[in-house]
Parts: sequence; C-alpha cells; structure tokens
Amino acid sequence: MSGRAQGRGRIRRRRNTEGTALYVGDWTDSAGMRHRRDLGDDRRIAERKLAEIIRSRDLAERGMLVEEGQESRLDSLLEKYLLYLATVAKPDRVRLVGRILPKLFDSLRVATVRDLRPDAVLDYRSRRALSGTANRTINGEVNALRSMLRWAVRTRRIGTNPLECVTPLPIGRAHETRPRRPLTEDEARRLLAAAEAYDRELSDYRAAALTIAHGSKGAEYAERDRLAHVPQAPLFRALLFTAARFGEISQATWADLDDAEGIITLRAVTTKSARVRILPLRPEVLADLRALRQLRTKALGSAPSSAETIFRSPKGKPWGEQRANALHLLESLLVRAGIPKRDPLGRSVGLHSLRHTAATFLARAGVPLIQAQHLLGHSDPKLTAALYVHLGADDLRSAVSKLPNLGGEDRKGQAEPMPLARTGTDSGSILAMGPTEGAE
Repeated sequence: MSGRAQGRGRIRRRRNTEGTALYVGDWTDSAGMRHRRDLGDDRRIAERKLAEIIRSRDLAERGMLVEEGQESRLDSLLEKYLLYLATVAKPDRVRLVGRILPKLFDSLRVATVRDLRPDAVLDYRSRRALSGTANRTINGEVNALRSMLRWAVRTRRIGTNPLECVTPLPIGRAHETRPRRPLTEDEARRLLAAAEAYDRELSDYRAAALTIAHGSKGAEYAERDRLAHVPQAPLFRALLFTAARFGEISQATWADLDDAEGIITLRAVTTKSARVRILPLRPEVLADLRALRQLRTKALGSAPSSAETIFRSPKGKPWGEQRANALHLLESLLVRAGIPKRDPLGRSVGLHSLRHTAATFLARAGVPLIQAQHLLGHSDPKLTAALYVHLGADDLRSAVSKLPNLGGEDRKGQAEPMPLARTGTDSGSILAMGPTEGAE
C-alpha cells in the first residue's frame, strides 16, 4: 500500500473530561492499520508530531528507515530496564526509577520511543522549574529516562536515543530553590536538648507514668505490658557527630557496630558512593548505642539480632523508607528548640543540614580537608570543600588576623571593632572535634 493511498492523516480537536482541548492524530500505518492518539494540547506541535509519524511510515515502507525499535513501548522497555538495573544498582535506585518514569511518561503523554521529542521534554522541564522544583531534581527525572534510552540503544533494543541532545540544567548554589544551612553550635545544643525532652515525655506517656502515679486505674492497669518509646536523641546526635547521611546511618545494623573499637561501618550497599566507610564514634554516641541495645534487649527479652537496624522510629519500626516521618520529627524538634526552619536568607534546615553542620564543625576545629573527605565519604575533595564554606564572620575574622603586618599608622589606642557573637567551638565544647578524631 503506497503512502498516497494511506493518506497523510488528520488532526481532530476534542475535549477531555476536565474540559481541556486536545488534538488527536488519526492515521493509517504501512500495514493498513488505523491509529488514533492524543498528540497534545497545542495544534502546531500536534501537526508536527503527526507529520513525523507519516514521514517515518513512508520511509519504513521504502526500506529507508534505520531507526529500528522506535515503536517500542516505553512501559515494556522500563520493565526490562528495571530487571537490568537491579543487577547493577542499589534497591533504592531501582525503586526510585520505577516510581519516577511512569509519572514522567504520563506527564509527557507518550507511549512509545517515537513519541518522545526533545521540545516536549524541554517544555516539561520549564513547567517543573516554574513550579519551584529544583534543577537537581528535574535533572534526576530526565536523566533517569535518558539512562534507560541509552541502555536500550546499547542493547540494540532501539536505534537511536531521541533525547541525546537534551543537556542537563545548571546546578549549584546559585540554582538551589531551597538551599540548606548548618546549625550553629548553640542551635545544635538546643536541638539535642529538645530531642532528649521529647524522649522523656514520650517515654512517660507510653508508660502511662502519670496515670499510674495517680493510682486511679488500679494495679491491673499499672502492670499491663506497654510499647516502650524508642529514644530519638541518639539518632540526631549520631547525625551531628558522624556526618553520615540519614539514609546511611538509618540502615546501619548491630553487626556494623564494633563496640570494643568504638567504630561503626557503613556498608557499600548503603552508602551513596557504594564504598565502605568506617566512622569513629565519640564517647557520647557510643554510650547512646549501648543504651539502645539494652533497651532493645529488654523489649525483646534477648539481645537484638545482628541484622537488625540500630536506629528505629519512636514506635520501634525500622526507619527504612520513612524519611518523610524523620523530617517531620526534626521539624517538630526545631519548633520545640525555638530554631527557625528558614533563615532571612531563605536557607532551610532539614535532615541533610545536620551533615552540613558536622562538616562545618570539622572545618572550625581545623580538621584537614583530606580527613573530612574520608569522614563525609566524598569521592572528590571539591565536594568536601563546598561544605567547608559554612563559616561565620568570627571564623573569617580569625583568618584575616593571621595576615602579615605591612606597616602603616600605629593603631594602638584606637577602639577595636566590637567582636561578633561567638559561634565557633572551643576545646570544652560538646561539639569540638579535634583533627585526630577525623582520621580513619
């Protein structure tokens, strides 16, 4: 059947259930089968898409089309790609890609590889950016799709990657929509104090301490078994003193803890860099972990298994995928501690801010960059250096005071500038971390 007999197809306008106008393409393929597909809400774009479909059909009929597999369904490719990804990536990554890409297909209104067009992806990125989504997040979504298409080309499931020309959006501090900030030393103390107060209150509540003390419900009520509260201050203290990511420390198990040596090992399967990282523990963190083990032993009637995670939710459940719940807990503690979540510069405090806080304290304590790099688990020292910029005016004043005296007027007797409020650490601080403590 010739292209002339099959016709050039046509565009029809219709409205969906929400009343939005859509343009539907209607055409016949080289085998004589009729197709009808939504091509978008812009008539000119829909016409271009239909023209490309007809062009590809006519080229295929003449044996001139070399883009094999471009009619492959994206959902089918994704299913095979996830099977492959499970052999080379972490489970969290597989779940993330499996969650992101179907939503992206729906947003782009695409079903096959041939439906993917760079202009549609660029429009999608622009809409996401205007809605306040960070460039890094948008890049993650689009890059997940590009990676799948590259894999499909590499394994010869499709002929070309239609999004190869789409370059990532710029990232960095200038493009952050919600830049993070570290806590000051005073704020870190207040956060830990708020967490400890929260633990005491929840422990008393779960134990019904007040009701039992009043004796209003009798001995039988007092002797009833109750779910013990799992303290959360140890989690936040560990985040501040190990500089680990929440996803890393929340997956640490009792087998990862070496009590005698005072170290915890972050396994390669749990770290972002996919490399083993060994972290020395400060005495107060080690004491926390010993107390948690005793609490868990009492609750279970025996010591926890080596495969059980150390840090658990207030109700004793593994944190696992509950990052949102951990963030909500942090936000409630910030309110208790009187710490604003967002400062006048628009920088916010989140779980990852605790890692930034630890990096800042390391910098103030004079820990060499190479040691901090090992503690933070960065493959590139530039990443560590970027976290070392969270220094206050007092830190910078100390640096400027070390510049050489180049002569000039005698300034003695003149009023010294008033020092700013001290935010650094000293040798007696609970957050002071000496250079040797960062060594692996």
